[in-house]
Amino acid sequence: IHLDLLWDALLRGKVVIPTAGITNIALNTARSSPGRVLPKDSVEGSARSEMIQQARELLLKRTPLGDLAKFIDNFDPKKQLADIKGELKALKKIQALTGELDTKQAEWEKTLGSLPAGEDFAQAQSTISGLKASKNPMEIKKQIDVVQGTVSGLQKKLEALEKGSRSLTEDVNRFAKETGSIDDVVREDIRDAEGKLQIPSLEPKDMAKDMFGPEVLAKTQEAEKYASMARDYMPPKSEKKEAPKPAPRATGRVYEFGRPNGYPVFWMKRAEISSKLDESAEAGELSGELRNVASNQVQTGLPTELELQGAFPRAEVSGLRLKAVFDHRTDKPVDSIVATVGSFPVSGRDLSRGGDVTFGFGKAVGSAEIEGALSGGEMLLRAQTAFRQVKFEVKARSAMLDSALKDVARELTTVTVKATAKGTADDLDISVESNLADAIARGLARQLQTRLAEARAKIKAMIDEQVMGPKRELVGRVDAAKAQVLGQVTARKKQAEAAKATADKKIAELKKSLTPDVKKKGVGALKKKLKF
Repeated sequence: IHLDLLWDALLRGKVVIPTAGITNIALNTARSSPGRVLPKDSVEGSARSEMIQQARELLLKRTPLGDLAKFIDNFDPKKQLADIKGELKALKKIQALTGELDTKQAEWEKTLGSLPAGEDFAQAQSTISGLKASKNPMEIKKQIDVVQGTVSGLQKKLEALEKGSRSLTEDVNRFAKETGSIDDVVREDIRDAEGKLQIPSLEPKDMAKDMFGPEVLAKTQEAEKYASMARDYMPPKSEKKEAPKPAPRATGRVYEFGRPNGYPVFWMKRAEISSKLDESAEAGELSGELRNVASNQVQTGLPTELELQGAFPRAEVSGLRLKAVFDHRTDKPVDSIVATVGSFPVSGRDLSRGGDVTFGFGKAVGSAEIEGALSGGEMLLRAQTAFRQVKFEVKARSAMLDSALKDVARELTTVTVKATAKGTADDLDISVESNLADAIARGLARQLQTRLAEARAKIKAMIDEQVMGPKRELVGRVDAAKAQVLGQVTARKKQAEAAKATADKKIAELKKSLTPDVKKKGVGALKKKLKF
């Protein structure tokens, strides 16, 4: 590593490097000194890195092919779910609804008691029916007054019944509907039980994520770590702070005063990066530039850029191209990378980490294209990898799984992987697709579909055995309470309608018994008084 320093910047206490060189880069070389390992917090950096690390550890615990082997040979839901009864959400819901039903029945009976009863309407009907037609206009007037008073009271009772029965009916129907949701909770219990038993998924995307997800997460974690470091050393406009000190000294503080055409505390304008094949056994043909590394990009007005291209033939790495941009000139920093590797060797890569299955690449030749960006806190990483001339290592305790995986290994000489990671570090969504996962799913589907169906049927039967009895008892009680409450409401409404019909009929009889003179004088007033 060599560099030139600008003398007038040194006089101002600034480090400005017009040109620098990072040359003779080599792979797989021994360190000349042991170096110093930084504390974990300094390496991991931020909470974002910790979240990604937790997600990676979670993926590493999953062993899809090992789970398949256990599922094929040793699966017995009754043994593994012996204590499932105490954990069923459906049973807890049934118990809660049973307790609530006792309270609700008391409330419904109280509401029914406050509503007009059948006796009220029967009495009104009897009063109206008992009136006899008369030819005496004065007597008719008295009868009309009686009907009018009875109808007025009947109307108020009808309104009270209508209002009270509406809310009562809604509450009864709501509770009955709540019992219907027990089936949804049963399905949730079944899913939980399957997850607890780790029934393996034959969904290709799930299998691809299990096999290649840890590698995708590792790339995401590495990209996020370097972007985080870049933002620490080249803070965005809104986060401008003291420039990092290269090493502690006795006392003092670094002050940075921005000025048009001035220098930031540190600015390396250009660094040449190279490696020549004849310089060492581990060197290669590499060239590139690192431009405008500055502690204050707002002051320089330039983003940091890195470009590399080349190959390391002795390490069998070729077609290497890299372009990275770190733009921290605004409140929303943007870091991006585009990288390709035309060819690199692969050996000893495990895709399954279970003791019952050994499955992976013994040897292969890989190529990769990676494109990623971190804009503010949003991350997007896309990667496409291909493995050619694949020599698989396959060994499974289950004869059926061993045969299926060996069939896949014979048929598949090229493996492709497409991966996407997007979102924030706290909520990162990873999607992986691979023709290897598709081939395994196809190879195992026929043999395992029947086994999976049997397993799921056993789990459902076990849960139904625990739930269906209490559910039937609860539903029976709810149906009986509903029939009793709504039956009374319906009966009272029918009695009210009968009383109303009797009143209508009696009014018609009274009107008919009036003489023409009385009709002429009194019918108009009678129509105004009556509400029907």
